[in-house]
Amino acid sequence: MEARSMVCYSRFERGSDVLGTLQKAERNLMPVIIQAGVADKALFELEKDERDEAGGAVISLNVDGRPLRLRLNFKAAARCDFQEVAAMIPQRICEFRKHAARFDERVEPVRAKVEARIDRTGHGMRLVSFGMEPLDVRQAFHWCEQRLEAQIEMLDHTLAPEIVSLPSYTYRRFAAGIAHLQPVQRRRAAMAKRLAEKDAVLEVDTLTEALIAHLGQTLPAIAAQVLRTRGSIGVAVPDVAARAGSAGQFHFSNADGRLVVSGYISPAGPRVFLYGNSLTIDEGIDEDLLSDLKGKALSAFITHPASDKARIATSRVSGDKRTTRVNLRTRRRMIGLGEIDAAA
Repeated sequence: MEARSMVCYSRFERGSDVLGTLQKAERNLMPVIIQAGVADKALFELEKDERDEAGGAVISLNVDGRPLRLRLNFKAAARCDFQEVAAMIPQRICEFRKHAARFDERVEPVRAKVEARIDRTGHGMRLVSFGMEPLDVRQAFHWCEQRLEAQIEMLDHTLAPEIVSLPSYTYRRFAAGIAHLQPVQRRRAAMAKRLAEKDAVLEVDTLTEALIAHLGQTLPAIAAQVLRTRGSIGVAVPDVAARAGSAGQFHFSNADGRLVVSGYISPAGPRVFLYGNSLTIDEGIDEDLLSDLKGKALSAFITHPASDKARIATSRVSGDKRTTRVNLRTRRRMIGLGEIDAAA
C-alpha cells in the first residue's frame, strides 16, 4: 500500500522552525498511518493551525471516506517523542471508525441548515466544508462532544477571497456566527461591486491624498505598493522622523477596498492620532469647544498642511476625560486601474 503526503510547505519560509517541525512530523508519522491501515485511501496533510497562537499543525486523514482531523501543537512537536504521539493516532482512528455513523447523523442536519443559511443570507459567502473541528491528538474522540467547524469563504479586508473558520456545537450558535459575518461581507461585497463597475482598485479620500502629497509621494505609487504587499506600508515624515520614531511615520493600508492612512498628524502636546476618518486626541477637549467646531474644517482645530481637506463631523470625550474621539467628513473618489498602470 502507498500513502500520499501533502505537506503545505508553501505557507512557510524555507529553513523556518515551523517548516522543520512539519517535515519532522511528516517523516515520523507517515509510517504509523500506513500501519494503521488507511494508507490506501489516505491523504496525509500537514497545515498550519491558524487558531493556535502557540503554533500548531493539523493532520488531516481520510478514514473510510470521512475526514479525521487531528491537531498537533508545534511547541510540543518540536520536543515531543514522536513514538508517543504516533501511538495515539491508531487510537483516534479506532475511536473515529467506531462512532463515525453516529457522528454523521449528528453532523449532516446541522450542515444542511448552515449551508442553507449561508446561501440565503450570506451576500456571496460560500460554505467550503463542514465537519469536525481539529481534535487534539492527545484527546479521545467522542461523537456527541466533538466540536464542529464550518469553513466559509468570504472576502477579506483586501476584497480577496479567504477561508474563515467558525467552530461551534449547535446550529443556533453557527447562525449567530454567520450573522456576525454578514454585515462585514455585505460591506465588502458592495465595495467590490462598486470598484468593478468603475474599473477601479481602491477608494481614497481627500485627506489621505493630501497627506500623501505632503509626504512627497504620489497616490498611484502608494496605492500600487499597498495592493502588492496586501499589508501596510510605512512612509517617513522627513521633518520629524529622526526624532519622533514611530510618530514620524504614516502607514497606508487597504481596509475593505479603501486606502486608509494612520499615524500621528500632531505628534506633540497633545498628540493626535489619525486612522482613516477618525482622530484620537490624547486629551479631554472641552465639549463646548467641540460643539462649536462641528461642521468646520479640521484646520480650525489642527494646524497641518492637509487639515483643510476634512471637516469635523462628530466628537466624543471618553468617560475618564483623558481622550477625545473626533470623526471627520471627507470627499472620496475611486483610484482607477489605468491610473496605477500609467504610473508603473
